[in-house]
Amino acid sequence: NYIEFTPGIMILDRNGKVIFNYLSNNPESLDEFLLDKLGPAETTLYESTDYSADGKVTVLQEATDGKGIDIVIMGDGYSDRLIEEGTFESDLRRIYESVFTIEPYASFRDKFNVYGVTAVSKNEVFDNEDAETALDCYLGYLTGGWATEVGGNLDKIFDYAGKAIPSERFDDAVIMIMVNEYRNAGMTYMFDNVNDGTDWGRGTGVALFTKGAYDDMFESTMHHEALGHAFAKLADEYTDCTKIMTEELAQEISNQTEATGFYKNIDFTD
Repeated sequence: NYIEFTPGIMILDRNGKVIFNYLSNNPESLDEFLLDKLGPAETTLYESTDYSADGKVTVLQEATDGKGIDIVIMGDGYSDRLIEEGTFESDLRRIYESVFTIEPYASFRDKFNVYGVTAVSKNEVFDNEDAETALDCYLGYLTGGWATEVGGNLDKIFDYAGKAIPSERFDDAVIMIMVNEYRNAGMTYMFDNVNDGTDWGRGTGVALFTKGAYDDMFESTMHHEALGHAFAKLADEYTDCTKIMTEELAQEISNQTEATGFYKNIDFTD
């Protein structure tokens, strides 16, 4: 039965020769193989000692057309050494440039203010119960170990965002947090805290996303969470055959979204 061998792990050397095959080796031997090749795992967490860069604001661009729509970018899990060596700066500018690679953001780039805020974390990891990060971000898991959910401490997130823009501008701002973890995960907090009669969604949008397990995943997840949800207030377009949308529930949700201006991309009825 093939399913008992899932997941499969194959390790190749630099010449492409298979030197370890999970499907044919005893699963318990994987730990022994890695220990032999890589040595023992680091048992102590690195801890930051230099917090002088904490709260530093970087102005990436200012709007040249109008007052400007605010985007605030920050990261979690970046220690003093990662900031000193330029890892956070590189990730910050990568996010910034990626925002304007798709429409309509590319054409309206001159209407945005973009800021970066440095948050120095004590530790660099999220899968250790003793680890502490500046924004208290966390990853949730489904069966099988895939990270799909990511969240953080909103009070701390807003505190850091307030170093770049005043809180009265939060209602029309997008706050982005890059979680320093190479997994695929993203989540957005969409607040409908503004009900001024407009037919488009207002309210603070906070998008959290990881670096992704591979390069292309980072950008698509960021576009989905930050630009699709946090800014445009669009809904996911997933299907779930395990749930039935009743006419009454559809109407209730439709009424709520109509009042807030959210979810313009979908219809809850037929």
